[in-house]
Formats: sequence, structure tokens, C-alpha cells
Amino acid sequence: MRILVPTDFSTASLKAIPMAKNLAEKLGGKILLLFVEEPVFEEFLPEKVQQILEGYSKELHRYAEERLEEIWEKNVKKQGEKWMIRSGKVAQVIAEVAQEEQVDFICMATQGMSREKPAGSVTEKVIRLSSVPVLVVPPEEEEE
Repeated sequence: MRILVPTDFSTASLKAIPMAKNLAEKLGGKILLLFVEEPVFEEFLPEKVQQILEGYSKELHRYAEERLEEIWEKNVKKQGEKWMIRSGKVAQVIAEVAQEEQVDFICMATQGMSREKPAGSVTEKVIRLSSVPVLVVPPEEEEE
């Protein structure tokens, strides 16, 4: 059993990790942790702006590596298979990685950084694009 867990490092997206870890422990599965970097390059932008964006992209990649390694060591290592960083349209890349890596299902939060809808727009797109089941983990209810 292989479980793909995409994250954007938001508190909401990290809620899927304990669920995936629990399932991996009970089912003898392994976790694949994924961060997708959405490119921000536009060819029509001035060269100076493109250079700034390229620097931003490199810094984001370094940050993602550090965070994935930290999450891996603290939460996933025992049940983990690997972590990876990919680039592209987030929902599409998640669905593609699920198929390429032949995972059994995707475990992700209802919302990430965007927090747009009850089921975030990325989550909604992944459900539509994925060829494997998607387990959606809701955020914890806030105390009143």
C-alpha cells in the first residue's frame, strides 16, 4: 500500500499527515510526501522581473527541501518511502504523480493555503483528475 500525501506546508495541509501515518501503520503501507511548486514565470515579463522570480523559485525550492526533510524526520520517516518536489499546476501534478508512482490513494486536506471553499479548489480538482481514490481530511473544528 502506497499513500501519496501532498502538502503546501500550511497548517491545514499538514493535518493529512497523521491520518496517512495511522493508515500506513495499520495497513503496512508507505507514505510518499509531495510538494508542488507552481511556476510563476511568464515569458513576456521584463528580464529583471524574470531574474527576481527565478531567485524566488530557487529560494522556494530550498525552503521546500528543508521543510520536507523536517516533516520527514519528525513525522513520516518510519512509514515513509520518499519525499519529492515537482513543478507545475498543483492539482494536475498531484494526479500525475499518483499515477506515475502507482499509489493506492491520495490523502490530503480539504484546504491548503488558499482556503477558498469547504473543499479547496486544489482538492476539488485532484478529486476530478485522479485515477486513484482521494481521502480528504477535514480541518479540526474550531472551539467556540
